[in-house]
Amino acid sequence: MSDKGSKETWVLLVDDDADDRYFLSWALQNAGSPLRIIHEAQDGGRAIGYLSGEGQFSDREKFPLPHVLLLDLRMSVVGGFEVLHWLEKNPVSQLKIAVLTGSTFHVDRHRASRMGVRYYYLKPIGVNGWSELVQAMERDMLE
Repeated sequence: MSDKGSKETWVLLVDDDADDRYFLSWALQNAGSPLRIIHEAQDGGRAIGYLSGEGQFSDREKFPLPHVLLLDLRMSVVGGFEVLHWLEKNPVSQLKIAVLTGSTFHVDRHRASRMGVRYYYLKPIGVNGWSELVQAMERDMLE
């Protein structure tokens, strides 16, 4: 794993919103963050495939396990809670689980916490919000 200012911390970003994926990538690069997105998945099914090393993701040299899973909860195909349920049955060693969501429902936050989510972030509005999000993620996850 990484600490701030040293090695990279690899992130698997799972979100069905292309704009959110773009703005997060932009904010990480703009900040010079050691958090590096190594793969983007547009739904939870592809995230599970990646984490399990199935099919095209079987080559761990090309598709290494991430240090951080950054997961949207509400996706149209396979949602974040389904990924969290899969992870309960198939834990990935030393994986930090973070949610990045638009959901302000306390029940979602509580459920995610019970399912192993350590960090919970609301999707920001505006460019400055994405930069502030990156600062918070670095503060929280680069221990």
